[in-house]
Amino acid sequence: KKMGPKKQSQAEKDAIAAAAAEEERLAIENEVKRIEDLRLKREEELRQRLAAQIAFRQAEIEQLKKEAEVGKVRELETLKLLQEDDAKEAAALEWKQHLECSALPNAANESDVNTYISINAENMSDDFNQALDQCAVTENISNEVRKVMAQYESVGDEKETMKYFDLCKRLRETTRAKIDKATLYMIQQVDEFIAGSNNNNNNHTHAGGGGGAAAIDNSQVLITHSRNNMEIKVGIWANLITKSFRGPSKFIQFKDIGLQVDVPKQLNQLKIAVRISHLPYSSADDVYDNIGQNTLDFVIGGLVNVDIIFLPSPPKQIKPQWMIRPNTVMSSNALQFLHFGEDHGVGAILAPLKIHVNVPENVYLIAPTNSNNPNPNANLKVVIWDRLKKQW
Repeated sequence: KKMGPKKQSQAEKDAIAAAAAEEERLAIENEVKRIEDLRLKREEELRQRLAAQIAFRQAEIEQLKKEAEVGKVRELETLKLLQEDDAKEAAALEWKQHLECSALPNAANESDVNTYISINAENMSDDFNQALDQCAVTENISNEVRKVMAQYESVGDEKETMKYFDLCKRLRETTRAKIDKATLYMIQQVDEFIAGSNNNNNNHTHAGGGGGAAAIDNSQVLITHSRNNMEIKVGIWANLITKSFRGPSKFIQFKDIGLQVDVPKQLNQLKIAVRISHLPYSSADDVYDNIGQNTLDFVIGGLVNVDIIFLPSPPKQIKPQWMIRPNTVMSSNALQFLHFGEDHGVGAILAPLKIHVNVPENVYLIAPTNSNNPNPNANLKVVIWDRLKKQW
């Protein structure tokens, strides 16, 4: 008779289960230990990498500090050399002017420029040619002063920058004053300009620039003056007798200086002079040339001024050899302007003037690269100066 497998006793079963449990426990412990060892290994590697990075950064910082110190020393040495070069150039220029007996000031010498401004402010001429000759000299000096200002601005010296900026502003104020003084004399003597231009067969030219007077008729006169090398231009139209004309506007062309003003019919009913001038600098109030803060727009090509000026009372002929003329120069010493928005009974200044200006040859108009419009004028702006708000 064949016997079957022997049954395991309970003790044997318990022993087998215990051995399996122990084996599983050991496997779990080994796995936990393996994971923990792996974690510790990774943490150590991370710690070592961080330590290496910190050491590298510290070494880099120390190197940058050393380079910054060396760079600062070199910068100071370079600045010292530049200052020494500037001092040598200024001394050489001063000695050259001394040898040439030049009356022009040293632009880098504040005292010299102040002296020139004081003398220049007192030396006012009634003659437009002499006045513009002086203006051209003053503008040359202003450009030299601006170069000195730019040197201080480049090294961040705000105090010296503003000092020379103020000198430049005061120099250009004398230019305005000289043009106003010559204009005041001209409008006071406008009848003599008409007689003189008729006797001299209209235009005549002066050395150093263009200038002349031309009578349109016995009631109107055109006067133009310029200094081509400095782009200083002045044109004046004087209307002695009020009379009407056909059409909405009278075209006043100053051909010699490339400017034109279209005067509306209403203004022709007033005894006025219209003065248009071009100055080679860009700022109306001698502030920096940008139109406003937070903008990339700039004024270029110089500044065009258009002024409407009241004519003084006409002279009175007492005897053939005697004439009484109001002395506006001595009484007010100022031009009487008619500002836009002022109505003197006929709505004259409410009608706009049209201005034609030739773009200076040194201004290049280039279409922006991000524009599909090939017309270079597409993104140009025309701005006017608000004299009350003192801004464009």
